[in-house]
Amino acid sequence: MISSNAERIRMHALGWVLCCTACTAVVADDDPFATVGMSGTSASSATADATDTATADATDTATAGTDGTDASGSADSGGSDSADSGSDDASTATDTASDDCNPACDPQTSVCEGGQCVPPGPPLPGQVVITELMPNPVAVTDDDGEWIELVNVGTDPVDLEGCVLYDDASDEDVVNSGVPVVVPPGGVVVFAKVADAALNGGVAGVAYAFGTSFTLANTGDEVRLECGGAVIDEVAYIDTWPFAEGVAMQLSSASLDATANDAPASWCAATSAYGLGDLGTPGQANAGC
Repeated sequence: MISSNAERIRMHALGWVLCCTACTAVVADDDPFATVGMSGTSASSATADATDTATADATDTATAGTDGTDASGSADSGGSDSADSGSDDASTATDTASDDCNPACDPQTSVCEGGQCVPPGPPLPGQVVITELMPNPVAVTDDDGEWIELVNVGTDPVDLEGCVLYDDASDEDVVNSGVPVVVPPGGVVVFAKVADAALNGGVAGVAYAFGTSFTLANTGDEVRLECGGAVIDEVAYIDTWPFAEGVAMQLSSASLDATANDAPASWCAATSAYGLGDLGTPGQANAGC
C-alpha cells in the first residue's frame, strides 16, 4: 500500500514514463491524423519517402535501361543497315556476275542475259529508224523496185522477225522470213518488194521481201514499223518531200533519230546511182543533206 501522497505522485510519474516507452504510436502535434513511430517520424511521411525513393530508383533504373535500349537499338539499327548494305552489295555483285558472259557474246548477233548468250529480241521504240525510201523507181516497175531502208541506232542487236510494216490505209505486212532478221548495232537493213537483185533494179542484200502487201504511194504515204505491239518508228511523207521518179529520198546522216526523221527538212534527194541507174544508197550509209 502506498503510504504517502509524495509516493503516489512518484509512482504515477514512473507509470507515465513506462507507458510512453511501451507505446508504439501517438498522435503528432502538427498533424492530429498522422501517426509517428518510435523515432518520432510520421508513418505517412515514411511511406512517402519510401515511395519517392522507390520511384526515383525505378525511374533512374528505367532511364538507364532506356539509354541502354537506345544504345542497343542504335547498334542494332546500324548493324541492320550495314547488313542490308552488305546484302545489296552482294546482290549487285551477283547481278554483275550474272550479266557477264564468258566467253563474251558476239555483239553483232546475240546479247548476254543471265550469264548466257541468247538471240536478240525485238527493238524498243526509237531503236530502229527509217532512213531511206524509194516510192517511185523508173528502172523497173513500182511493183518490183520499191524498197525501204532501216538502221539500228541502238547499242544492241535486234531481231525484226515478227514485226509489222503498215500504213494508215489497208497496207500491212508481217515480217515472216522464216529466220531471224538480225540487225547489229549500227547495221543497215533493206526491205523491198522483191528480193532478187536481177528483178528489183539492182538492190542487193535484201533482208526481207514484203511483196504486194505493202506499197509506197507516189503521192504520199505512211510507213510504220511496229514490233511487240509498240511503234518503233514512223514516217509520213507527201509528194513535196525530196524524191522524184527514179530518185530515192534519204535521211541525213546528221538526223538518224526517230523524231528527227519526221521533218522533211531532215531528208534530201539521193544523188548516187545503184544497179540499173536509179538514184539511192540502199544498204549503205547516207550522206549529209
